[in-house]
Amino acid sequence: MTKVATIDKRRFVHIVIIAAMMLATLLAAMIPAVVSGADNEGDNEGEVEGQFSLNNDAPTVNSVTLYEHDDINPAMAMDPTVEYIVQVSVTDLNTLADLDSLYVTVYYDEDDTYDIGDVPVSGSARDGAILKWDDLNTWDIDDGGSTWTIEADSVDPDDLGAQNTFTFEFHFKPGEVAKESSHDVGDNAEWMIYAEATDFGGPSTHGAHQDGLEMNWYGKISVVVDGGGNVAFGNLDLGDPDVACTNTVTATYTSNGPFDENVKADATWSSVSLNEVTLDEDGGDPEDGEITLKADDDETLADAVIVLSSGYTPIDQSDTFTTESGNPVTMRLWITIAATGIENDTFTGTIFYQISNGS
Repeated sequence: MTKVATIDKRRFVHIVIIAAMMLATLLAAMIPAVVSGADNEGDNEGEVEGQFSLNNDAPTVNSVTLYEHDDINPAMAMDPTVEYIVQVSVTDLNTLADLDSLYVTVYYDEDDTYDIGDVPVSGSARDGAILKWDDLNTWDIDDGGSTWTIEADSVDPDDLGAQNTFTFEFHFKPGEVAKESSHDVGDNAEWMIYAEATDFGGPSTHGAHQDGLEMNWYGKISVVVDGGGNVAFGNLDLGDPDVACTNTVTATYTSNGPFDENVKADATWSSVSLNEVTLDEDGGDPEDGEITLKADDDETLADAVIVLSSGYTPIDQSDTFTTESGNPVTMRLWITIAATGIENDTFTGTIFYQISNGS
């Protein structure tokens, strides 16, 4: 009888299970694994760094405008020693924290034509000053060691990084001898303002300007009697003519343009006992009870002027300006006594010196 090979049931089941496991292993190798919620995510991520560089955007000075100290009314003319405001609007698209400095140059220009090459690189008493702000919120001035000033109430932003545009305010006073603009040859000169903003860490700059500004005339005077005391004519007799004072007066004139040296005196000179003499006004010999005064800025009587009480008389005219330390001038005075009508007494009166516009 022929035997037929048979597999018992248990062995068959084992073979099927083994085959299934082999098939599952093969499929797992061929299909990407699906991460379950229980997987460790740190084992399933990687990272790299990204980078880009932003080019620096140059700042822009939008406008430059001179204002009166009220910060409301635009100004077209300045007076030395008076406070003014330069408003400078600046924009930086990288924010104003990118600004390194903002410089404002207020300067004299001879030919009435704006040229960047004419903007001075340093300050001086006569020709202008450079007002300075930097990113440390520091205000400064280059004035050539003169009387130009930058004032403490100048205004900058509270937070540079919070805005792109701001109007800075430079409060300043022109110096005493900042040139009067109306006395130039040809009447062409004027004052101009140039503002330049510079970015931090780079040379990017942009400027704007304002022209057509004037500087008005300014003058001051100080007067002292050399050696102190009064101008002394000594002990005189009735009828004494043109007696020179025994001391002199120094008048120091400070001006930013041409100026006149002027003089006048009290109409009545009196004594402690209330006796009086009158200043002669007609330029001739003094009449009864009168005195005549003459003045000059040298020791030459021939060109001395009659001193009046009704108004100032020019002694001399200057066609130029002075330094800030002023121009000292030695003044002489002469007195003539009337032949009659004056008591035996000591008389005093006031002599006034003045500086005025020489135009």
